[in-house]
Amino acid sequence: MVIVLILLAPANARAAVLYFKPNQSSHNLGDTFIQEIRLNTEGEFINTAEIYIEYPQDILELADFSNGNSVLSLWIENPEVKNGFIHFIAGVPAGYQGSDGFVAKMIFFTKTSSIQSDTANANALLGTIRFSESSKILLNDGVGTLANVEFESANVVIIPKLLSKVEDEWHDEIMLDSTSPEPFIVSVSKHKDIFGGKYFISFSTVDKQTGIDHYEVFEYFDGKVSETKNAASPYLLDNQELNDIIRVRAVDKRGNEAISEIRLNNELESKTQNRISKTAIPVFIFSVLLVCASAIAIYAKKSRKK
Repeated sequence: MVIVLILLAPANARAAVLYFKPNQSSHNLGDTFIQEIRLNTEGEFINTAEIYIEYPQDILELADFSNGNSVLSLWIENPEVKNGFIHFIAGVPAGYQGSDGFVAKMIFFTKTSSIQSDTANANALLGTIRFSESSKILLNDGVGTLANVEFESANVVIIPKLLSKVEDEWHDEIMLDSTSPEPFIVSVSKHKDIFGGKYFISFSTVDKQTGIDHYEVFEYFDGKVSETKNAASPYLLDNQELNDIIRVRAVDKRGNEAISEIRLNNELESKTQNRISKTAIPVFIFSVLLVCASAIAIYAKKSRKK
């Protein structure tokens, strides 16, 4: 009977753990250090995460954020920083399962203003970086089921010493980045539900070291290039005639770049062998919409609780 009861007992409901790496660290005043966000899915497949992180803004300042080589490939909402909180929504259309999945790096600067001028008599400061209970992870089950999530925090000790040479882990890592972003394809598309049926381009790539810093779009009109624009995908084209060149440049944190070019002359001639689709949503946008559906489920559950 005991054996039967054990077999019928529900399995551990924990489906994910969000944690930081390292979970303990100490730094001097003026140092810059890296704090990684990690994910253990506990054997489940997940596809979307909405994450809120709180950090002690009296002693730390967020200097940068990098999602290079993240297991979450589509970023629906890029990191927003406000009042000591970091918030973002990201996902992976095919789902992810793993015990030590890298999500992103937060780069923190230790504020020298956090310690009194008399550093000789100042005490070390302890700060905690933690996930908010508002953070959510959705299972890759087609219906946006909320996973049960456990959160593990990280403790940071700030030693009240102003050294002649500060540590900057992020600068050191950037200087070692000699690899360009991955080659990528730019797709030209048109769909009645996107940008009012006008032509747009979609693009995405990854940088496996420091991460993508930004994208730039160059549109040509009669052989002359327009003003360079920092851009996000999908991007509405100014040249709706589709009669010239479009270039997209992906730039990583070090300044390494990858460029994709398409030549539009009514019929598309492309170095990346693209095709124009006037009616179908391109694969990239379709993938985004799949993950967005999970993100919408997050917001719907929020609304029902209010």
